[in-house]
Amino acid sequence: MLTETEIAYIAGVLDSDGWMSLNDNGYVVTFNCGIVSTHKDVLDWICSEFGGTVRTHSRPKSRKGKNWTQTWSYIPLSDSIKPFLEATRPYLRMKPRQCDILLEFLDTRAKRGPGNYRTPPEVITRRNELLIEVRKLNQVGKQPKLYFKELRTPKYDDKPHDWAAANLKPKTQPSDSSPVVKSDG
Repeated sequence: MLTETEIAYIAGVLDSDGWMSLNDNGYVVTFNCGIVSTHKDVLDWICSEFGGTVRTHSRPKSRKGKNWTQTWSYIPLSDSIKPFLEATRPYLRMKPRQCDILLEFLDTRAKRGPGNYRTPPEVITRRNELLIEVRKLNQVGKQPKLYFKELRTPKYDDKPHDWAAANLKPKTQPSDSSPVVKSDG
């Protein structure tokens, strides 16, 4: 059992050396969270307390022959990410909103029963909104450029869908109403 001080320490490490993001691979929005450090013993300790995995980073080819310190990543697995975020949330100073976004995203992952494999359109819309917000928060350098593109909508080929009732349009032409963040990188 971790003490309050130890949890605050882990939150500080997450604030300084960690990441919390949502990613869109064109099919589904996924979540990602972790910590990178040169101190493997700290990551192993966090892993032993919350579960997950510690992975080594290989040396980039561009850095061969140069001074480069070995780094490792702690990545909580899907069943341990929510307890990890909930425990550290009260102590985060730099990334509290990213943590809130990931926790809200995790709450949209409803338990599915047999035969219930579809995500409702309103949940997909909310996930897209969370994706945009976390991208804005994680933007480094120049402010992100907004361009207008239709957000991903559910693809139900086997049954007709009432797009008007879901307040969505089928994906035919880009819409000028849904901002999506595009980074300069």
